[in-house]
Order: sequence, then C-alpha cells, then structure tokens
Amino acid sequence: MLQFPFRGLLGGQKALVTGASSGIGRAIALALAEAGADVVVNFIGPPDAADEVVSAIRKIGTQAIPIPADVSQEGQVQTMFKRAIEELGTVDILVNHAGIQSNAPIDKHLCDGGCRFIRGLKWAVSRIALIDSLLRQRRKRIAGFRA
Repeated sequence: MLQFPFRGLLGGQKALVTGASSGIGRAIALALAEAGADVVVNFIGPPDAADEVVSAIRKIGTQAIPIPADVSQEGQVQTMFKRAIEELGTVDILVNHAGIQSNAPIDKHLCDGGCRFIRGLKWAVSRIALIDSLLRQRRKRIAGFRA
C-alpha cells in the first residue's frame, strides 16, 4: 500500500469536491480525507458510487457528506453550499471538478454537453456568494479544473 505523506495536514478543514463520485474527483476526495479534511462528496445521478466514496472516507476517519447537485444549475449549487455549511459549519476548500464526458463529434459536444459544462463552471465559481466569502477568509482554497 502507498504511504500518504500528508496525513493530518488538513485536519479540521472542510472540503467540497464536485464530481466526487468517480474517477479523478473520487481520488481527490479520498486524498483530502487522508490529509484530514472532512469532505462533501458532490455527485449527480444515482447515489451508489457516491455512497461508496462516503463509506471509504468515513473508514479513513473523517466526516463525509454526500450531496447531489447538478453544478450547471445555480439553484442546486446554492442548495448544495447551504447544506454543506449547515452540516460542516464552513467550506475551506473547493475543488470544482465536475464535468461531462461525452464521446461525440466536437460540434455536437460543444453545442450540447460543452455548453452545460461551461455553465456549470460559471455558476460554481463565479456566481455563488460563498466564493466571495471564501476568497476573503484566510487559508481558503479553490481549485477548478477538468481532466
């Protein structure tokens, strides 16, 4: 088994990871938990995969909360942040990883899934009041990317 060199580094921090139920988002959520952060596991669709991530995080010893939300929908993002703050008290780290994977011609992807993905990034990063408060507080971090 790999040794995790950052165990405890993020103790007491609260993280929200969008797209955390699979792939890279899942790996990020687990790594944050290994580093000591409590993690909101955002997902869209059936909860089975998110529940597995939550279970794995809890086995690590940190708190995990699954919250479904389509990050391309402003209202769902606002509700997600409200619930995260109600349950964890704050959000110190935001990893904006959610995205849409589509195997389609580029023109079809850009008009359909791509527009939805860009809308999701826009709402999750630039339109939510929480982001402003995160940036004003010390030690708050935001990471936005998509593989």
